[in-house]
Amino acid sequence: MRFELYSAPLQKYYDVYAYSPARGFFATFFWDITRRKEAEEVLQESKEKLRTLFDSLPIGISVLDTDRKIREVNPALGNILDISQEDLLHGAYTGRRYLRSDGTEMPMAGYPSVRAFEEQKAVHNVEIGVVKEDGTTIWTNVSAVPLPFSDWRVLVTTSDITERKRVEEALRSTSDYLESLINYANAPIIVWDSDHTITRFNNAFERLTEYSAGEVVGRKLDILFSEDTRDESLAKIQRSQTEHWESIEIPILRKDGDMRIALWNSANIYDGKGDLLATIAQGQDITKRKQAEKALQRRTDDLIRLNQEVEAAREEANMYLDIMTHDVRNANNVSSMYADLMIELAEGTLKTYAEKLHDSVERSSEILQNVATIRRTQHAPGRLLPVNLDAAIQEEIDAFPGAKIRYRDPPVEVLADGLLPTVFNNLISNAVKFGGPDVEISIHVEEQDGEMLVSVEDTGPGVPEEMKEILFHRFERGMAKGRGEGLGLFIVRTLVTRYGGTIWIEDRMPGHPEEGATFRFTLRKAGENS
Repeated sequence: MRFELYSAPLQKYYDVYAYSPARGFFATFFWDITRRKEAEEVLQESKEKLRTLFDSLPIGISVLDTDRKIREVNPALGNILDISQEDLLHGAYTGRRYLRSDGTEMPMAGYPSVRAFEEQKAVHNVEIGVVKEDGTTIWTNVSAVPLPFSDWRVLVTTSDITERKRVEEALRSTSDYLESLINYANAPIIVWDSDHTITRFNNAFERLTEYSAGEVVGRKLDILFSEDTRDESLAKIQRSQTEHWESIEIPILRKDGDMRIALWNSANIYDGKGDLLATIAQGQDITKRKQAEKALQRRTDDLIRLNQEVEAAREEANMYLDIMTHDVRNANNVSSMYADLMIELAEGTLKTYAEKLHDSVERSSEILQNVATIRRTQHAPGRLLPVNLDAAIQEEIDAFPGAKIRYRDPPVEVLADGLLPTVFNNLISNAVKFGGPDVEISIHVEEQDGEMLVSVEDTGPGVPEEMKEILFHRFERGMAKGRGEGLGLFIVRTLVTRYGGTIWIEDRMPGHPEEGATFRFTLRKAGENS
């Protein structure tokens, strides 16, 4: 008999051989195999640990023999391929379809082909797609290394990269989409790296520069600049990268030698360490705009010069007008005295002529006064101050002692200036002039919607409907007979408008224009917030 024996007292293992050489004799041989048994236990423990590791790894592991059959397989490979370990060991995987990384079909006698790896004599990685029975595809990364054992040829590890492939495809689609956006964008787009080497050049930039992308990609950025602007342009770009300018104007030299002005907006792209990878810039051709700006500037300069010339001419004309007005007024005063003297001394037809001469002199003086008033309205400062309306009206009523004027209203302050009495002077003068000696004039003031409504009524010949608006225009005298140069009512409306009011004409008796006219206008009431 031969058997193994363990001696507990000695804590040793023995290989025992016992036999009977002759009747009545018994022989026993003992070999101490303790070290061998301990080595076997260690080896068994290692095998169990290796098996545990083999079975628990999330990466699929398989061992193929010389016949390309799977000899060992862990559960992870079955989970990845959706095939049971038993089917893998029995070759059930051979009925599936396999794809290369580019999606084309891959003929294989097994999974994977040993011959594809054994020629490499080293680790070999391939991407293989496994088409399942339901049509879905599992993408795997397969690594194989030859084994030195006699009946085991290849150790194969398989990783599921389906999600990675999906992300890569999504990134590729996104990249293609972004590439299309950049390439077909209407705005010129250019990308250069940290060394100012052009890496991207879209179609719009090709149209701007007339360079093709193939002519500039890989070349330095200074290909786009003329020799005399190159240093300044590169300095601007460098500052924009470090100081984060929002936009810069860069002159671009086209392939045909023409110069274009581009407005660039750029952004830097950094890696995870904060190092500059690239700069992407979007350009806008503003050549026409810059040309228009220069033309506009020239036009503005011309207008400023012309305005200065006009202003100088106006000042000169005003000087001549002042001289003429002064001299004509003096002449009118002398003429008026002689006309008055002639009226007192002359009789009959001569006296009539003297009276007409006197009227003409007065008309000339009135014209001068109106011209002076218009000049004051144009040159006086536009600031309005509280003015006593009652005092302005009373002042002008006193200037017409022979006129029949009725006015009884409480004092009120309105926003105006020192020319306010001129409004009432012209309206009263107009009524007296065209209404005759018997005309009656009424002046009313009332508050209405926070404004002061002023009415100047007269019993004169009235104003026809078709004349009520044009009567305020310059040099319009209406249909009434009498003297006047047509400036009085124009001055009235100019001043009322300046004070922020409006003026219009109504019939004194509605529907009966022949019964007289009413001039109504509004003025802003002076108050705490004025």
